[in-house]
Amino acid sequence: MRESMEGFRLLTLYCFLFSSMRIATATLDTITLGQSIRDGEILVSADQRFELGFFSPGTSRSRYLVIWYKKVAPKTTVWVANRDNPIFDTSGVLHINAGGILVLLNSTKDIVWSSNTSRSPENPVAVLLGSGNLAVKDGNDNNPDNFLWQSFDHPGDTLLPGMKLGINLVTGLEWSFTSWKSNDDLSQGEFTQIIDPHGFPQPFLKKCPVIPYRAGSWNGLHWTGYPQLKPNSMYSYNFVSNEKEVFYTYDIRDSSVLSRVAQSPSGVGQRFTWMDQTRTWAEYYATTRDECDNYAKCGAYAICNVGNFPVCTCFKGFVPKSQQQWSIYNWSAGCIRKTPLDCQHRDAFVKHEAVKLPDTSHSSTVKYISLVQYIEGGQDLYVRVAASELGIIESRRQPSGKKQVNVIIIVASIISGMGALVLAWIMYMRKTKLKNEGK
Repeated sequence: MRESMEGFRLLTLYCFLFSSMRIATATLDTITLGQSIRDGEILVSADQRFELGFFSPGTSRSRYLVIWYKKVAPKTTVWVANRDNPIFDTSGVLHINAGGILVLLNSTKDIVWSSNTSRSPENPVAVLLGSGNLAVKDGNDNNPDNFLWQSFDHPGDTLLPGMKLGINLVTGLEWSFTSWKSNDDLSQGEFTQIIDPHGFPQPFLKKCPVIPYRAGSWNGLHWTGYPQLKPNSMYSYNFVSNEKEVFYTYDIRDSSVLSRVAQSPSGVGQRFTWMDQTRTWAEYYATTRDECDNYAKCGAYAICNVGNFPVCTCFKGFVPKSQQQWSIYNWSAGCIRKTPLDCQHRDAFVKHEAVKLPDTSHSSTVKYISLVQYIEGGQDLYVRVAASELGIIESRRQPSGKKQVNVIIIVASIISGMGALVLAWIMYMRKTKLKNEGK
């Protein structure tokens, strides 16, 4: 009996020590070969900013492997591994194999989700970084360019500082972020933010098969559709476009500030900043605030201005393509030229100030689609029109015969004037001479 009790005590002590060891291991920021994360355990980034663990959103019982802010309540998730394949109990377990692949298993040992890599590591390690990036690396190689895999290359519905939005033109990897279906369902929703590299690269909000919104091209400081997002004391913005990649990224100047860009299930893109005083997320900006933010609201060769009524007007020198549709406030057909361009004569350019530059992604012939005018910000755009539409064609282009007549009249007037002066001078001199002789 005494031996049985002693054996039970040893078994209890072993289980306690094993459990403590697993919990201690699970609260580190790293997973190595032989280690795992089970439902109820977490990884914590070294700076105590982010955690990785299992989570059920809202009223859902589905379990997802996610990354969230450690010190923000309620939980705000920034990345989801198995968003389209949830686990329906608490059996989930994450581990890393010898090939450097992260594998998420369920109760039947089926693979629910896995990462990938194109290289064979010697000592694969998964680490949760202070940026919110879950990275798989080889040993102590901390160079991001050498990561075997990273969650930053596979955004969910959130863009964190340092993440890319764009495309790798060499590998085809697209950095985009997609909304959830709902606040209770983390699977891919209807709205995706991308950067289209064609024409002048620009961000688009996609809801297949339509484009609800675009941000305009980069002007060196900001997207022309986001005039409020200029470099400031809080944020820095960067845009890269070369033969290898096209991407946009942003950073926080004060690393202690929490900030994120999220794509909501309703299609609104929002930038949030965490306020420690109120313990809430403050909205810094949101897309699609008014009807002019809707893509191609006014069609081609027209401009949208919420300060006008109606909001859509044709460029000078253009008329509605369908006056009937225009009269019932359906402007989608846009406008057409009133007078065709005449390349043999001088046409004119009309300046439109403070506009979002047109969409150039689908054609080399710009049709000036989706133009918005702002109270401040935006760019100047010059649109070519027939000179006759500005009432200047006659002054620029006169018949050659009329020009010759004008020249003759001018020359004759000058000669006549000079002749009159010479004649007056001769008469004056003669009169003076006669007066002197009379004396």
